[in-house]
Amino acid sequence: MTAYVQVLPPAVEAAIAALRDQPIAATDKGFGVIAAGGPMTSASLGRQRPPLFGGGFITPLLVLRESAVTHNIAAMAAYCAAAGVRLAPHGKTTMAPQLMARQLAAGAWALTAATIGQVLTYRAFGIPRVLLANELTDPTGISWLAGEMAADPGFDCYLYVDSLAGVALLDAALRAHGARRAVPVLVELGYPGGRTGCRDVGEAVAVAEAAAASPTLRVAGAAGFEGLIGHDREAETLAKITRYCRALRALGERLAATAAPGTAPSSTWWCGSWPVAGRAPGPR
Repeated sequence: MTAYVQVLPPAVEAAIAALRDQPIAATDKGFGVIAAGGPMTSASLGRQRPPLFGGGFITPLLVLRESAVTHNIAAMAAYCAAAGVRLAPHGKTTMAPQLMARQLAAGAWALTAATIGQVLTYRAFGIPRVLLANELTDPTGISWLAGEMAADPGFDCYLYVDSLAGVALLDAALRAHGARRAVPVLVELGYPGGRTGCRDVGEAVAVAEAAAASPTLRVAGAAGFEGLIGHDREAETLAKITRYCRALRALGERLAATAAPGTAPSSTWWCGSWPVAGRAPGPR
């Protein structure tokens, strides 16, 4: 199966194009000497093509090889297409809108963020769908999100919920700020000793029921992170990961089976190092 290619929203195209003509200051890391010589932008730098070494740059510099970036994005998109899943790559490491735009153009379903501050940055560049792989409890952030979703019907932001208290807090804040449409949420399933998430499927179902009863929230699926269970291939570690994957799948199936008609989650959601939307992976 080949990767899906999509057309970027005009807002994203315009924001990325504007970056090319944004002035580079002498205070920008690595550009002190070369930028001090006169006005410079990414576009003019590309036309001049000064040498990396001896061209006026100040080391250390982070340099990307164009062929490698193109290959990596295409390879990941093709892998997800062949596996029948949809990719929501994490943008927190690079925070580079140019790379995010290329991932979206290659078929990424959304961009993942770790904080509401990162979501604000994504939105500054018109990213239409964001998965905030975390619980949102900051009243200021919730207020902004309610206003942003009301102002742009084409913008969706998926959040995590992992407790009854978190659902109540999110619902109350969205009501207080006059949320006009329901925010999609993913019920996060944790595991004993894990960093976050409901500790068993029964608790997760209770959280999902509370979210489904709120007019400001919409249960969109389940989420999980297995990355801290272990980093080796020992039998005990693999068994723990297998149990967790099965529990996550069971949660997704239970949510789909118990949801009201027309509101059932369309899929199970898996969040690992590279969050993927679609069917959850099977046991390893």
